[in-house]
Amino acid sequence: MANKKTKKNARQKRTLVLALLIAATIAAGSTFAWFTSKDEVTNRLSANASYNVAIGETFQPPENWAPGQTVDKDTYAVNTGNVGALSRMWVNGSLRVMNHTDDGGIPYNNDTGGFDTSELSDVVNSNLLAAGFTKMDASGNYYRTLDTAQSANGYQTTNQQGFPDVKGVALSEVQAMQSGILAYAPNGAEYTYVTNQPTTLKIYAKRDGDASASYQEVLVPAGVLVHVGASSAADGAATIGADGVITYGAQEKAKTLLGEDGTTEYDTVYVEAQTVNATTPFQPVPVEYETFTPLDNGLYLFLRNEVLDDDTDRAPEFSGYYVTGTATPSVTYYALESDKGNNRSEFTVPSGAVTVTYAGNEEANDFTVAPTNGLKLYSANYTEFDADKMKYFTNDDGSVVYILYDLNGNGKFDPATDIYVEVNMNTANWAPIGFGDAATTTDIDGVTKDASKLTYYYKGVVEPGETSEKCVDSVKLGELTTGEAFLAMDFDLNVLLESIQITTDETGKETLPTANWVATEEGDPATPINTGAKASTTDTDDKITSIDWTKIS
Repeated sequence: MANKKTKKNARQKRTLVLALLIAATIAAGSTFAWFTSKDEVTNRLSANASYNVAIGETFQPPENWAPGQTVDKDTYAVNTGNVGALSRMWVNGSLRVMNHTDDGGIPYNNDTGGFDTSELSDVVNSNLLAAGFTKMDASGNYYRTLDTAQSANGYQTTNQQGFPDVKGVALSEVQAMQSGILAYAPNGAEYTYVTNQPTTLKIYAKRDGDASASYQEVLVPAGVLVHVGASSAADGAATIGADGVITYGAQEKAKTLLGEDGTTEYDTVYVEAQTVNATTPFQPVPVEYETFTPLDNGLYLFLRNEVLDDDTDRAPEFSGYYVTGTATPSVTYYALESDKGNNRSEFTVPSGAVTVTYAGNEEANDFTVAPTNGLKLYSANYTEFDADKMKYFTNDDGSVVYILYDLNGNGKFDPATDIYVEVNMNTANWAPIGFGDAATTTDIDGVTKDASKLTYYYKGVVEPGETSEKCVDSVKLGELTTGEAFLAMDFDLNVLLESIQITTDETGKETLPTANWVATEEGDPATPINTGAKASTTDTDDKITSIDWTKIS
């Protein structure tokens, strides 16, 4: 049993700060984006069965699209027919955004002392798995689980206490969540950890002259494996000699529990299991976050504050997880719903989800905690936005189309909620012509954008068997987009094509089918409006060699 007055040394404080820093970066690690190409071809005014103009492209979707990352997407008009054609293109996009479910998540059940995960199934989508969402329910809610794999982090502590800096520490998400004081564990739970400082514990030991081993308070040095709630305490009984020297046992079992390769040995002691009830509340235990290992299913909570008392201005903060499958190789650590607002650390449970009972003084170990049904598993779901729900703008010369997901509908980009994509267009060979008056927005990157140049007319004829110069050059997830706006997303970039065949007069000279190409609503070419583009041509012999497009109204 942990001594209530045990003081954490400077190393523990240092590692706690380190783990908090690492925990705060997990959000970046769980932010993923991916997108697919979904081109559409609309062929108009077919003169014969051999007339056909289609979209061709060169495009390789990235596995994990990051803000600021540009991906090549070369898109052309390809004439596979036997007559020349005029062509125009435009782009739009649709979006599926995954975000935290504010009112979702499976609630903690006080009667069963856990969460009902029996109806959850495994996720098979590789992108969701990469984002940590490995479980889902029948209603389309996805549940995040914590990664047990360690990854090196380049964080370092300050040297204010005179200790060396800590650099390049490798931690897993599970280890980051279990930093601090173990404040709650299932009733009678079995778990292990290695002491990182001398700690007074009530261990199972036999002193010289005693007939048998019993539980006794002993100062246990650092580097000893503590096994709480062991099924056979005698296997780990310590022997205390007349000179007070302690001999520990069960080193091989200790290596097995920690997954060691056999080269590191730990002395082992057993501690009686803690119970949780009105008369014997759980006593908080300072544990080593790198080696803490739960051996029973259930909820585990860890205090993040260094000092806690009922007079403090800041509410206590707890992190933790709900673990299942501890008796099998496939252990699952479910993430708990977090609350980073209201001056709270990231990845700590919401205020009020855990009740705290104080013993009346400022000692950090003089309190008990209890989970409530306000504690939930972390969940997320998708919201879909069709192309007509997105907003479209260009820069001044039309060389960039901005596709904006505007959650609040105010026409301005908010990095906390909104997402935007930049599509780089080739205005050297395609003329940007728009519809009606400019619709403006005063934000994305601080420069006014408009919607007056959103259709791109090819400046030449796409002859039979030929390919136009590319219209779309590349696509980029806007660098001002942040992980606050989404946990994951699917973005479909749609490139749409419309074409009209070139006619030939009785002398064999190419002529335009009409001087004016009346514009249509973006994304719906069947709906005409009263503006469009007018073409004037430059001819060489009987061929149209170039076209100058101007806006008409």
